[in-house]
Amino acid sequence: PPDTTRAAVLDLGGSKSEKRLDALDGLRGYAALIVVPYHTITGIKPDSIPFLVGTPLIEMGASDPWMTKLAIAIFNGESAVLLFFVLSGYVLTRSVAQDLSRHPLLNVSLAFAIRRIFRIFPSLAACLIAIFIIVNTVHWLIPLSATSYSGKQLLANLLLLDFPLNGATWRLQAEMLAMPVMLAAGVLVGRWGLSGAA
Repeated sequence: PPDTTRAAVLDLGGSKSEKRLDALDGLRGYAALIVVPYHTITGIKPDSIPFLVGTPLIEMGASDPWMTKLAIAIFNGESAVLLFFVLSGYVLTRSVAQDLSRHPLLNVSLAFAIRRIFRIFPSLAACLIAIFIIVNTVHWLIPLSATSYSGKQLLANLLLLDFPLNGATWRLQAEMLAMPVMLAAGVLVGRWGLSGAA
């Protein structure tokens, strides 16, 4: 007899017939376009971020970088990251709720965890290994030009325990830690709809 458990788990990958929400793709695109200038602006002088983000524009003096503050207000990367979290939570919860209508909770939970791991970790590993090689090579060629990373730091960043190589990977840690919450939310939404979401 066919292995129906295996087939059910593999089927949870999401079929092409499932309807995409174009509006959510548009919001994701908007958020991505906001994050790029924000990081460009704040990357020039990172130590100025607390002042630029925390000081109201009205309280800035003539000699303060009020144009930079205005640009950060328009291209608010922190709000864009929150928008990414909300969109990811919604899309993943919706996916879990749909899968639960067709498959048992254990199969959905396993498939959900496996999909998230394989969606996140291969790209993360490729990125971090590239950073590790490039930075350490530059440091080897020109010792005073760049910092260097140890294998222990690479491993900590790969496991999302610390973020010395790429500080932005803290978001992936948050997403991995939120997996049980998204599964629970999917169960509630699948069972009680909008009142389950509330």
